[in-house]
Amino acid sequence: MAVRYFESPDGAAWRVWEVIPGQVSDFRSSYGSHLPRDMADGWLCFDCGNEKRRLAPLPLNWHERPDGDLWFWCRAAEPVRARMAREDADERSAPPSVAMAGAEDGLAIA
Repeated sequence: MAVRYFESPDGAAWRVWEVIPGQVSDFRSSYGSHLPRDMADGWLCFDCGNEKRRLAPLPLNWHERPDGDLWFWCRAAEPVRARMAREDADERSAPPSVAMAGAEDGLAIA
């Protein structure tokens, strides 16, 4: 899997890599693709730390293209909503009485 790094005109450092479903999981080969048709053969994932984007379909020879092409594709890529950290998800899904347990005792909830 190729990984590239480039800098956008505003100075943000981006990392880009390819994701090919058949190489990540046997699910596709065993059960058929569960992805949208345009993503079934792979996509590029762009990440600059506070933002992630996906571009599908996977451009041919993307890893050999100049940084300007990567930035063009990055701007065209779809933003991806960040996943919640597992601890945050557990805390948010807990009933208020559980989330507040220990608060009266002055215990910090991490």
